[in-house]
Amino acid sequence: MSEDLRGKGEVRAAGGAASAHVTEVARGTGDGPTLSTEAQHRRAAIAGAAGTALEYYEFSIYATLGLLFAPLFFPGGNSVLIALASFGVGYVARPVGGLLAGWLGDRFGRRRVLIATVLAMGTFATLMGLLPTYAQIGLAAPVLLVVLRLLQGLSAGGELIGAVTYVAESSTSGRRTLSSALTTTGSVLGFALAPLVTALVALGLDNEAMASWGWRVPFLLCLPLTAGVFLLRRSLAESTEFDDAKSDGTVQRSPLRALVREHRMAILRAFGISVAVNGTGYLALAYFPVMLAARLPEEGGALRWWNAGALLLTCGVILGFARLATVFGHQRLMRIGLGLFAVFSTPLVMVLTTTTSAVVASIAYFGFMVLVALQSATAYLTMTRDLFPPEVRFSGAAISFNLGNVLAGGLAPLLISAAVQATGDGIIPAYFAIAVSVVGLVCMIGVRARDAGAVAAD
Repeated sequence: MSEDLRGKGEVRAAGGAASAHVTEVARGTGDGPTLSTEAQHRRAAIAGAAGTALEYYEFSIYATLGLLFAPLFFPGGNSVLIALASFGVGYVARPVGGLLAGWLGDRFGRRRVLIATVLAMGTFATLMGLLPTYAQIGLAAPVLLVVLRLLQGLSAGGELIGAVTYVAESSTSGRRTLSSALTTTGSVLGFALAPLVTALVALGLDNEAMASWGWRVPFLLCLPLTAGVFLLRRSLAESTEFDDAKSDGTVQRSPLRALVREHRMAILRAFGISVAVNGTGYLALAYFPVMLAARLPEEGGALRWWNAGALLLTCGVILGFARLATVFGHQRLMRIGLGLFAVFSTPLVMVLTTTTSAVVASIAYFGFMVLVALQSATAYLTMTRDLFPPEVRFSGAAISFNLGNVLAGGLAPLLISAAVQATGDGIIPAYFAIAVSVVGLVCMIGVRARDAGAVAAD
């Protein structure tokens, strides 16, 4: 056991031969506290979840408020369309950011990259809240907004998958699935926080004040939130498995070259799993809220609160499925989730596209989110630790995940909406969910958990 200790690690034995109390002490970070291994694992999981929540709060607050502040930066008849296009710039930039973050993470360590990504994301989001408008500085205003959105997308490209990689590598075998799932709950929590914070700010302001300057408040809140996440991550040690790779001399000078040369099938599998996870996830997080708001405009206020409640409940469901995965195995549970999506997508979409009740729509929406939770609790561990060895893990997972994110997450809701309008077939989202779920199931063929042994080796 002593060979697993890091830096300042020590083993203290107390009591007799029959009962020994052993405490591992994890390596500190210089000016950070020295923590027990168990405390380090907990802090790693919390820091991962907090950073991911911040990422998706910052990333989705633009979508939540875009229609409100668009005329201030893009005056004219096409201001809303241009604002939505600038929102998409962030997604286009994510694969490039994932490529850069993955290379740095595999070359120099996960911890430094995760500190850098959270600082960059928070800085760019805060600056959006401080930008002068078109009336104040002219064309420079929309140009700066698009540039900040681009930089935010670049920095976000390595956040979620990097956090899951770090947490999976820092956790013990029995807690790995739960810790990874806690990190992924941050994405759902961030999507829920954006409309909640906006609604709370709007309670104290009239429509004119909200459109004039109130929209800036949710962006400016990113500053203290970023500071809090930075302090959490600053106290962390490097991941255990990356430290082991350094000690063994297996860290690659050119991780991208090694990735493409030796792990092409793993890239394809991770990309397919990402298509399944992001395709179904963004139907729930991006397409359905907009579709329901358009179908039931008189129920808009009720839908926002019901849907926010469904997202918050989903966080608990993700953790519940993660605990279940420790009994049945995370890969088995993931395959079950993909199969259930293929079976239940059509009836759920039929309800969502025909009901006139906000309550019924919200119940069906939560049912869809339960299926999303089943995948979120299991898929990210497969995309990172199961498919890639430590020396190329960050790069492989980040590239594959972000390409799937753009294809099935960022662009698909827009294309699905256009297809529904062109054909009048409201069940098209179900066809899409079934298709991406089948892709995910095919890509899971032959994949095994990296830890050999018991069913609950995750």
